[in-house]
Amino acid sequence: MTAAGPSLAALAYAVLAILVLLASGLWTDRTYRRFDRLPGHYDLTGQATRLDPRRQVAWLVPGLLSLVIVLMIGIAVLVPSEMKRGDSTASLFLTPSILITAQALQLALLRRWARRQP
Repeated sequence: MTAAGPSLAALAYAVLAILVLLASGLWTDRTYRRFDRLPGHYDLTGQATRLDPRRQVAWLVPGLLSLVIVLMIGIAVLVPSEMKRGDSTASLFLTPSILITAQALQLALLRRWARRQP
């Protein structure tokens, strides 16, 4: 990391994570277009407990997770290094990875639910 901000690799990874999340929203919307409603919430056993409009399910979570990453990039770039405690590069690698994993879990649950539908 330079005194000006996080490394270019960390920023590129965070932007790539945003693209992956948005692509997952597009994939979800197109893959499950035969359903008007998709599970918007699951219980602790992984069973769907609420159905929401397909586009909401497809885009809400990837959109919110992408917004979190955009805010992290903004903070990492705009906040002077003197005001931060430590290097923001690690958080720009770790947090997007965790958020992509969370989206992958949601997609796995959605896939399981869709396979059980007639």
